[in-house]
Amino acid sequence: MPASREDWERVGALLIDRRIEISPRYANRRAFAAETGLNWRTLYDAEHGKRATFKPQTVRAFEAAYRLVPGSLVRALAGGGLEPLSERAGPALAAAPPPGPCSREEELLDHYLDRYRDDPAVRALADQPGRPAALRLADVLMYATARYGPAAAGLPGEGDGVADGTGGRLPPPGRRR
Repeated sequence: MPASREDWERVGALLIDRRIEISPRYANRRAFAAETGLNWRTLYDAEHGKRATFKPQTVRAFEAAYRLVPGSLVRALAGGGLEPLSERAGPALAAAPPPGPCSREEELLDHYLDRYRDDPAVRALADQPGRPAALRLADVLMYATARYGPAAAGLPGEGDGVADGTGGRLPPPGRRR
């Protein structure tokens, strides 16, 4: 969802207030993240305007976690305020946990965004709008491997045998065990 960083900074302040309004124990962002199933770093980015784009499913997850009317964040980014779910919407809807990541690729992208939070290139590669998650993940892995080496990308290094379970004791090609 495209919006300016300034818009996200303004809405982020509203989200922080909303999080604490839901429960004072949510003054701790990590507690809120753990109980809603959202990634702590993604919450931080939204609440502090560190990113200007989020996938539609992430925005829906924010709305569910912050107990907002569907579409509320889009309207708030356009200059409005947040629209909390009414108590009449029912406690089941108000307390429904947000959906988790849509795929294993999305989970891995979140992992690499956390791991390389200070690298703007990783963020740019992971946040390419309209590009499938598997391709964005491949971009991030190729970049991380080239920039930081195989171990830094979280991939097994050459000869360590992690991927095949042999502990690096593969026989040379053409020889049997």
